[in-house]
Amino acid sequence: MSEDRVVLITGASSGIGYAAALAFAARGWRVAATARQIDRLHALTEAAAALQPPGEVLVLQADVQDRAAVQAAVDAAVARFGRLDVLVANAGIGQRGSLTDSAWEDIEQLLRTNIDGVLHSVRAAVPAMRRTGGGHIILISSVVANMTAPFTASYSASKAFVSSIARSLRLELEDEGITVTDMLVGRTATEFNAKR
Repeated sequence: MSEDRVVLITGASSGIGYAAALAFAARGWRVAATARQIDRLHALTEAAAALQPPGEVLVLQADVQDRAAVQAAVDAAVARFGRLDVLVANAGIGQRGSLTDSAWEDIEQLLRTNIDGVLHSVRAAVPAMRRTGGGHIILISSVVANMTAPFTASYSASKAFVSSIARSLRLELEDEGITVTDMLVGRTATEFNAKR
């Protein structure tokens, strides 16, 4: 039954993560939702509580750049709900500009979020899924993972990494009952898109 199933979603304070959290909650899933700024998750808990029947959402502060924080979020979700069935590794940021002239701090922030963040999320979630007997990892990538365009090199490369990891993980984990989906998202009506 869906009410016994648990999903952890990173970057759930807005956009795709927020919508996914509400969609799972509306279907009776128990949701662990993370964001860097926990106050941005209050709207999610209010929206979930307004569902009929009300959705159950555990909000957790975690910056995916911080391996220990992501592990603590997974541990908190399992402690509260007893299991983890699905990971939606959604947290990500964009960066547009010349690869050679952009501020290194901007590029590093993008790489630590879009690459390290996915690795931290997967490495924290898989042991919990193994204890459950299987699961599903959904990695949010982008259509630009397969594109070449000026001034998007860092972002495109980070998403190419995500898609490559998804393909490898799918093969590595299939015998353990853990499936992997690589979602190639295009332009979407979100806060992320508005900031482009």
